Amino acid sequence: MGCGTGACGGDDKNAPKSPTKAGHHGEPPSSSPAKMPVGPEFVEKELYNNRREAMSDQMRKSVELWQKICAYSTEEGRAVDSETGLYNYAAAEQKKFLELVRAGAPPEFRWLAWKVALHTRESVIPGKYAELLAAKDKATWLGSIKADTCRTFTGQFVTERPADKGELEKRLENVLVAVSIYRPEIGYCQGLNYIGAFMLLVSGMKEEEVFWAFVSLLKGKLPNDPLHLGCIEGIYADKFPMMKHLLKVFHAILAANMPELESHLDKIMFPDLLWVHKWIFVFFLLTLPFGYCIRFWDYIMSGGVGSIFPLALALLQHFEKQLLGKDFAECNELLGEELKGGAGLPGVEELIERADKVQINWDALPKPEEVAASPKQSEGKKAGDEAGAINPSDVHLSSKAPANSQ
Repeated sequence: MGCGTGACGGDDKNAPKSPTKAGHHGEPPSSSPAKMPVGPEFVEKELYNNRREAMSDQMRKSVELWQKICAYSTEEGRAVDSETGLYNYAAAEQKKFLELVRAGAPPEFRWLAWKVALHTRESVIPGKYAELLAAKDKATWLGSIKADTCRTFTGQFVTERPADKGELEKRLENVLVAVSIYRPEIGYCQGLNYIGAFMLLVSGMKEEEVFWAFVSLLKGKLPNDPLHLGCIEGIYADKFPMMKHLLKVFHAILAANMPELESHLDKIMFPDLLWVHKWIFVFFLLTLPFGYCIRFWDYIMSGGVGSIFPLALALLQHFEKQLLGKDFAECNELLGEELKGGAGLPGVEELIERADKVQINWDALPKPEEVAASPKQSEGKKAGDEAGAINPSDVHLSSKAPANSQ
């Protein structure tokens, strides 16, 4: 196999080596960017603004490596586009590809890396997205989606220019409505808006690409998942069957690895809804600063939904001594607003390294019950099904019925 710019796989001694914690660093944009502050520009400024001088050389090497593997061709001398090249490389060198994703692609390659990790191209049906949007005005969940999109881009999702917010909301609304029509088993529930918003920001507002990546994520296209879930639609489907299973898995892992903390949280009756439910439900997006979410998603994209658990334990290990000395209100504050604001957090790479060292006996964990998704009833979730709802204030969780636009 060959590359448009030289060999990328095998034992080529001249090929760049895979970066070790280098690929995720980058230079911030200029202080007065002309472009909309989303996508690579937004991500760079958010995550790397204090590392420009120290990491510039590493970043250049990482960019060169990703340029090379994105030119990977299965036919000697044949040029390919970046997406095809990266798919070729991922197919030929899956382990190396996932290692690179885990280490963090440079901002301009990250969205492409995530799409390939999700096997998004396999989900795409040409013309389908436009067809779904044509039915938007009759979508059952349109009212609920409209209500949530207008209050999504706040906090860590805030944009720098008010004019950008309206365009982001419009595109997010389109993505969520299309998902609700295309996957009626899921429809819509609060929390999906944050996943869609995050993908839009990382992608640079590539609306249709985000839709298909979202579909691929729900269909369980993530690689190497130690839980072997197949798909994760059950996290968001009616009555949230998979969410309940994943909470059981989490507590089994916590009890095996940190029994004292598990016992303390149980003693003070600290409910899952206030913390770990949100960690799982939106993959840490309502828990950590934006830059940490980027790297945690790199980790999840390379290791599947099961990667959530070593990341969760890495956070808890760092704060264990503090948590053991806190009461209900103090634990809620630490694992809520303080964590989201970055208070007391170590560097994100320290957390990643800690997560890598977590030992989990996957075979000893609770086995999933029947978690097949079924279409949500048009009147929405019943009042007692609060397990999957996240309100805008991100403090209390409640269920919400859909509002038809008609």
